[in-house]
Parts: sequence; C-alpha cells; structure tokens
Amino acid sequence: MKYFLFVLILLSFMVVSCDDIEENIVPNLNATATFEESIPLAFANFHSIRVDTMLTERVREKLRLARTVDIELQDVVNIMGCPEYHTVEIIFTNPVDSTKFQDSCRTTYYQVDWVLDEYGFFYCSPGAIREEMIGGHGYTFTTTEMLNISELCQLLITQESVTYAGVPPIDCDIWRCSRFTLTILDDVYTFKFYDFCDGETETEWVVDVIDDEATLVVKVEREAG
Repeated sequence: MKYFLFVLILLSFMVVSCDDIEENIVPNLNATATFEESIPLAFANFHSIRVDTMLTERVREKLRLARTVDIELQDVVNIMGCPEYHTVEIIFTNPVDSTKFQDSCRTTYYQVDWVLDEYGFFYCSPGAIREEMIGGHGYTFTTTEMLNISELCQLLITQESVTYAGVPPIDCDIWRCSRFTLTILDDVYTFKFYDFCDGETETEWVVDVIDDEATLVVKVEREAG
C-alpha cells in the first residue's frame, strides 16, 4: 500500500510539473546535435576504447530527437575542455627502464607497451598523483587521440606488474552550468538535461527516445540554491 501511494504521488508530481510549465514549452523540429558532443555519451554506455563512429552516430541522432521536445534544450550543452579523455596514470610494482622511458615513453613491459603504441601515447612523465597513496612507481601517459580511458584502464590493469591504472584527478576551472547524461535500457534512450546558467533558476528535463519518437517525461523548474 505504501509503495502504491509513493508511485501515485510521484506520478502526480510529474504530471503537475509538466502541466505547470507546459505553456513555456516550444517544440523544436530543427534541433541539432553534434558528433563531438555525442562521443562522451557513447563512451559512457558502450565498451569501445576508441570512438566508434556507428555507435556515436546513433547516439547523436537520439540526442537530436531528444532536443526536439523543447527549444530550450538546444542551449543545454556539455562543455568539454578538460583532458579526461587523453591521460592515464599507471602504477607498477617496480620502476620501468628509465632509458627506454626517456627515449620513447615505453616501459619494457611488452603488453603495456603494445597498448601504449596502439593508442598513440607518446607523451609521458614520471610520477602519478595516486602514487603515494597506492605505493609503487607511477607514470603518466598522454595521447592526442580521444579515448574511453576507463575502458582502456580495464585492459591495462590485467597486465604484468601493473598495480593500478586510472584517470588522474582533473583540476578543471571550467564552470559547467549545463550538462546532460544518457542511460540506455533495451531500446529506450533516457536523457537527463540540467541547466542553471542564469544563476536564478535550475531546470531539469527527462526525455525518453524510442526509435524515432521523443517524449518529454518531466520538466521541473525551481529556484537555484
């Protein structure tokens, strides 16, 4: 009975939220989405290390459809500018060959070096932020290629002598006042958009996209803070 009441209250809230601001919702049949902004969404939902063009194009089209339900969504963007897609920290139980490392950013561990070669890591430095906490010998590697570093780390952590592989903490001073996320369940693409760029109002949208149809599930506006 309590569960039923909770669901009923939640559904009522969602209906009221949409009804209260329905007059402010203007569809946008000419909505657009870029390939570049769709890459992080594809990375978050699929297991490819490199950018998969077909998967990313599919996500891009779903994002475009999601934005058609409300013209305001065209201005909700994920600001990219921090290097979380290009840098990895690796901590080894033993130090790597210093000469090989200095000459070519390689470790002399065959499987690790194969990964570094394959994904274009040709910039490196000794030391890692988590080295002191975890122990061992840390090194930081950087590539110009945009990669799904989380998936890459799953490959590296299985290699000989590697005790840790991860994304270094990002010290990013870019103020992100809008963003969006994507979760995929079966054929349902659920986007959550957030915007608080005016500093006064926080707005949240939830949009479901199934095939070529987008549905605004809820739009909520509240005072910031």
